Amino acid sequence: DPSLDSELVRMHGHEIRALYSNFKTKWGADPHERVEPTVEQISAVKQLLDADLVPYCCFSVVGTHGRRLVDKLTYLAWQFMPDGTWVRRELVGPPSFNEWRSSVRVMRTIYTLLDVVDPVVLENYGDFIREHVLLYGDACWFLVDQADRNMRREQFERLRRQAEQRHVETPMGSNFDPAKPWKTVFRMALADAEWWNANMHRHI
Repeated sequence: DPSLDSELVRMHGHEIRALYSNFKTKWGADPHERVEPTVEQISAVKQLLDADLVPYCCFSVVGTHGRRLVDKLTYLAWQFMPDGTWVRRELVGPPSFNEWRSSVRVMRTIYTLLDVVDPVVLENYGDFIREHVLLYGDACWFLVDQADRNMRREQFERLRRQAEQRHVETPMGSNFDPAKPWKTVFRMALADAEWWNANMHRHI
């Protein structure tokens, strides 16, 4: 999340190698280089998880060929002003669904490495967004993209609190895991028709 000012704590090389080893053991192959995240991207999400925060991935800084993206963003994120000061600029998100989907695939690799969300759940979420792009057309992409960002950045924490409360009130039969809440949260997000109606459909 580019809006956070925390210092990045880079994971050790042996930790990263262990994550990829577990990935290959579980899924039968390494992730393709186009969807392989950088150590910094993995570390940033791990840091959010360790802090018990929403593991939000901003697609202005998470995408294919992550190392090249990081190098590019070094020049885009800060603007030199006439008075000699530097001002941080807001980075633009993916301009199309295809680029959004490419970023989601990188996010999926990060989440799979860190066992945040099962890949099929993210596939379902991507298909959900795709259905609305097909429904409303490319001209409305910026509204669909904004709704997705607001859901993952703002609504996810509310959904987690709701899931935790239900789990406390009715633990019998609950499949919610407080230690890994985001698997349930993504499923809840897909089912939250009222929120999508208020934050996307009514604006199109």
